[in-house]
Amino acid sequence: MINEIIFLILAFAASIISATFGFGSALILIPFSSFLLPIKEAIAIITIFFIASNLAKIIIFRKHIDWKMIFLIWAGAVPMVLIGAYLMVYTPSNIIKKVLGVIIILYVVNDYFNLTKRVKLNKIGIACAGGGYGFFAGIIGTGSAIKAALLTHLGLRKEKFIAIMATSAILINVIKTIIYSKFNLVSQTDIPLIVGLIICAFSGAYVGRNLVKKIHPDMFKKVILTILIIVAIKLLFF
Repeated sequence: MINEIIFLILAFAASIISATFGFGSALILIPFSSFLLPIKEAIAIITIFFIASNLAKIIIFRKHIDWKMIFLIWAGAVPMVLIGAYLMVYTPSNIIKKVLGVIIILYVVNDYFNLTKRVKLNKIGIACAGGGYGFFAGIIGTGSAIKAALLTHLGLRKEKFIAIMATSAILINVIKTIIYSKFNLVSQTDIPLIVGLIICAFSGAYVGRNLVKKIHPDMFKKVILTILIIVAIKLLFF
C-alpha cells in the first residue's frame, strides 16, 4: 500500500513535469515502477497513464495543435510502434535502451555545437524521426526523447511544442495499449492503480499549465536538453 501511494505521488509529480516541459514523465515512472512490477507490465500500465496525461495536455493546449506536423509524425510512428510493441512482448530491451541512449547523447552534442545547424528537415525527415519515436515507444515504453529532439531542432514555441508532443502521442499510446492488452500485460487487478494514475495525470497537467507561462523560452530549451541527458544516462548505465 505504501509503495502504491509513493507511486501515485511520483505520478502526480511526473504529470506536472510533463505538462510544464512537454515530456519527462516516463523518465520518472518507468524506472520506479520496475521495482513494483515486472518491467513489461509496468510499461503497459504506465502507457494508460500517458494516454490520460496527454489527453489533459491536449485539452489545455488545444489552440496550439499543428495537425500538419502531427500527421507527418504519425506517418512514420504508427507502423513502427506496431513493430516495436510486438518486439517488446517477445524480446529483451537492454540493447535497444543502449542504442537510444547513444542517439540522445549524439543529439545533445549536436545541439550544443550546432553541428547540423544548416540542416533543414523536410517532410520525409520528420516522418522518419516519427518512425524512430514510434519504434522506441513500442519496445521500451518511451520514445519521446527522439520526438522532443525533433521538435527542439525545429525551434517551436513551448506551447506548440507541448501540444504537438501530447497530440502525436495519444494515438501511439492507444495502439500500444491494445497490443499490450492482447498479451495480458494489463489485468483487472491493476484497475485501482490505473484509476489513481489517471487522476494524477489530469490534476498534475493543470498544475503544470500555470508553470508553463512563467518559464522563459531559453530556460525551457535548457531544461529539455537536461532531461534528455538524464534520460540518456539512465538508458546507458541503469
